[in-house]
Amino acid sequence: MIKTILIDDEQHCIDRLLYHIKRSTATFTVMATCSTVWQAVEACKLHKPDLVFLDIEIQEKTGFDFLREMPQINFQVIFTTAFDNYSIEAFKFSALHYLLKPIDIDDFNEAVRRYLDRIKPTSQQIDQRFRVLLDSINNNNSKLTLPTATGYEFVEITSINRCEADGSYTHIFTLDKQFTVSKPLKHYENLLENLSFYRVHNSHLINLKYVKQYTKGNGGYLTMEDGTTINVSARRKDGFLNTLNS
Repeated sequence: MIKTILIDDEQHCIDRLLYHIKRSTATFTVMATCSTVWQAVEACKLHKPDLVFLDIEIQEKTGFDFLREMPQINFQVIFTTAFDNYSIEAFKFSALHYLLKPIDIDDFNEAVRRYLDRIKPTSQQIDQRFRVLLDSINNNNSKLTLPTATGYEFVEITSINRCEADGSYTHIFTLDKQFTVSKPLKHYENLLENLSFYRVHNSHLINLKYVKQYTKGNGGYLTMEDGTTINVSARRKDGFLNTLNS
């Protein structure tokens, strides 16, 4: 049983979520539906939900105002939003789930599946994920939340040396650690490409700050600060050199 609270100021959006919940293979118990931040805070204190579906725009306030009002966030959140450019990047940095309105049944089921499959985070991990979220919303993308087999790791982006593709997985290397994440390299390329990262090969995304040396060749190869050598593909060579020189 998933104790659930729905927070949205539009009744038709609440009704759509209830419709999906009734048809879900998971077992939900809807403890409350709320249309204001104040109602939501009181409901969460009273019912202690496992999961909250949280609208971004709630009358004159936002879902983030609700989170700031909570003395402790010990439940998981699936955000709902009608705006595909509204903090989507921030959700990805924090590894928090979101659904775009109008909510499609397949997207709803996938979000629920991810919630059920993920190891339940600790209160400290939940708090950290929301800190990363709010940090990203303020355009200060300093940390990345990495879902791992045992929970989450919170990594300073400036400490990431390189990322390496392994099928649908990505190995992420800092100068002293390695993490393996069940997301493709393209996901991290999209997140990090404006933060001094460049994809030099189908299998390699590197932090330009840690390039120690470039050796010429058909595509050539890089020597990173940790001594790793990375091939540069011939078709990405010119773009990489232009970026490096700029």
